[in-house]
Amino acid sequence: MTLIINVNFQVYMVAFLIVGIVLIFTGIWIQRKKKKLQEHGRRVKGVIVGNRECSINDRSLFFPMVEIENEQQEKLHLKMTIGTNVGRRIGSPIEIVYDPYNPSSDVFEYTKSTPVTSLLFIILGAIFTFIGAVSVTLVLVWEGILKSLGK
Repeated sequence: MTLIINVNFQVYMVAFLIVGIVLIFTGIWIQRKKKKLQEHGRRVKGVIVGNRECSINDRSLFFPMVEIENEQQEKLHLKMTIGTNVGRRIGSPIEIVYDPYNPSSDVFEYTKSTPVTSLLFIILGAIFTFIGAVSVTLVLVWEGILKSLGK
């Protein structure tokens, strides 16, 4: 009599592994973009003038719209790159960093510390990867033990 681990369980654990790796790379990508902008971009103070709502899987994300003045004293409306669960208060001040040569590409809130968003992606990715890797390893070891016992 052979005991076979549920195939659905194996698929879920491999999915955990893949999602974890994707989250880690996404966190690293966000962190590098923000670091590059903070080193080479332009840092300005602006005002939140609105929130663009985007629905993903019946869940709303709000991307703040920020009004700034560029070096030519022109008003620009820029959409933040990272959204939040709740819209930001209209009229509130914000300090951002953006690429003056391509203002619509990436716009991040300026922070001196390590960005929380990218760290969150990396930490969650590490947890998912760990759970997936340990589970897949345990399943493979368990199946190897069963085969060696002839069951």
